[in-house]
Amino acid sequence: MTKDAKSPSKDWSELLGENEELYRRSRPKRAKFILEYLKVHCPQLKVETFHEQGAFSGKDIRHIKASVLNGFFCASDLDVGVAGYLSAQGVNALSCDAFCLPFKDSAFDLTYHSGLIICFNNEDAFLIVQEQIRTTKKIAFVFAHNDLSWVDKFASFYKTKIQKKDIFNYRRYREEELLDMASRMGLDAEIYFFDNALMNFLKRNFKRLHTVLSSFSWVNRKFLANEIVMVVRK
Repeated sequence: MTKDAKSPSKDWSELLGENEELYRRSRPKRAKFILEYLKVHCPQLKVETFHEQGAFSGKDIRHIKASVLNGFFCASDLDVGVAGYLSAQGVNALSCDAFCLPFKDSAFDLTYHSGLIICFNNEDAFLIVQEQIRTTKKIAFVFAHNDLSWVDKFASFYKTKIQKKDIFNYRRYREEELLDMASRMGLDAEIYFFDNALMNFLKRNFKRLHTVLSSFSWVNRKFLANEIVMVVRK
């Protein structure tokens, strides 16, 4: 199932500097998904320690910290400059390799990475997720871009080729690719699709229509979701 990965041609620290304001303004949608998942699916689960890998702008871990308030919130990234930037934002941050995390087994109650694996082929992505699961005590979230989303593909093509924003040059994942990772580790996993492109557009431009259509199940099609996430509970 190995697939060649796309990746930006520039160094990630350079891309961070070029896109810092963009990511600072963007929605912490993965953080919101995590918090909503905990509220709906496991409200009794006690989560006190959080770790975001490949944190980049750190918007998600900062949103979780602001929402949860009490706990230990850690962010990591391979790039030293990114770790420094996150530390300046008030987050416990360090520079480390996602293939070999400097943490003991089950170090964090909850772990996640928001798109870290989008620049790796399946085998490397599996090794990253395997290391993530090793350091997870209770629940792990693996976020990726949805391979079924033609909207996300078109938007990425436009931003990369027309607007010359190299940071949007990434790969996407299929449901079976993510589930295969969990299966190889002998774990059960759940797959969710979220960040509906159609509903996002309606919410920004036609709020009344968004309110009406949000009650219809047919709008929740997998191909309309920009994001796919695998949830693993230990």
